[in-house]
Amino acid sequence: MMILLGPTHPRFQGGIVEYTHYLAAALKQADVPLKVISFSRPYPKKWYQGSVTASLNLPPIVPELPLLDWLSPVSWIRTWLRIKAIDPSILLVQWWTFFWALPYMVVLVLVRLTTQTKIVIIVHNITDHEASWWKWVLSYMVLWLGHGYITHASTMQQDLQRLFPHKETVMHLHPISQQGGAAPTKQRAQQKLKVSSPVLLFFGIVRPYKGLDVLLQALVLVHKTMPSVQLLIAGDFWGSEQVYRDTIKELGIEDTVIIHNAFIPDVEVPWYMAAADVAVFPYLTATGTASTKLALRYNVPIIATRVGDMPDLFALGAVGTMVPSNNPAQLSEAIIDFFKHKRSYTRAIQTVSKQVTWSSLAQSVVGMLHTGHE
Repeated sequence: MMILLGPTHPRFQGGIVEYTHYLAAALKQADVPLKVISFSRPYPKKWYQGSVTASLNLPPIVPELPLLDWLSPVSWIRTWLRIKAIDPSILLVQWWTFFWALPYMVVLVLVRLTTQTKIVIIVHNITDHEASWWKWVLSYMVLWLGHGYITHASTMQQDLQRLFPHKETVMHLHPISQQGGAAPTKQRAQQKLKVSSPVLLFFGIVRPYKGLDVLLQALVLVHKTMPSVQLLIAGDFWGSEQVYRDTIKELGIEDTVIIHNAFIPDVEVPWYMAAADVAVFPYLTATGTASTKLALRYNVPIIATRVGDMPDLFALGAVGTMVPSNNPAQLSEAIIDFFKHKRSYTRAIQTVSKQVTWSSLAQSVVGMLHTGHE
């Protein structure tokens, strides 16, 4: 028996939520007895700056136990008692933000003291993207309680091995899902979204570490050679959209930048992917990102910075172009080169997609059943 601890829809949304649902489905397909313990209370608005929850088409989770409430210490004890009663071989814990540090520490300490359960932490981020020393300390305290780790980038695997050299650390790239609706034709998608080729797509939640400002600077340079290139920005703005609009106006690129500030529900994703000629991920920092895998799901090549799991992904196949981070000049050169040479990346994308699946991640998790813990 395994227990997976993480956020679920509809109380939460975003990449970690989808991860919970897809991993749970893959484990069940692998005939792993599984229960999911989820969070019962949504984030306070102060901590979640995105739009209201959208309807998502995700694999159902049955049975689900919505027990853990960040505001209620009583729920932390109830969560531990339920884990103790179930007595799983592995407790899979998703970790990505300091927000859950206190309830996680209480639950995991009690699990370690009273059970033989192996605690495996799925480390999406070692600490928050907007890092500080106290967030790092909280993260370290939670991660110390794990018996082993699963990561989605070799750089993060190496960091964990330096922190906890005697603990098991498994690296598996974030899966490329084969779920989702069929893509419409490029012509229909561009007509619906009111764009026309050549189109760059910046897709996903907009946060400072994702480098949208760098892409805007690069677009100015691209326009000197290819003035018709458009940029479609699709995703929630965590923070002020106006800051970016002011930058766009200052750079004089208002006519070629289209902003859709909203959480993009599953049914709309194929339209954005079909409309794009290439997806651009100019991240300043990263670990493993689901948005790049979503682009590959729809055979959209990517231009990405050399951070996080991108070197691992490109090592499997030429799915686009990698450039240094925070470098508008080289990013613009990669964009111009893409449109000038019109290379086909479809075969490489399809080859990589077959290697990085939810099924293979589930097998990596199952493999940890057969290794011990201290």
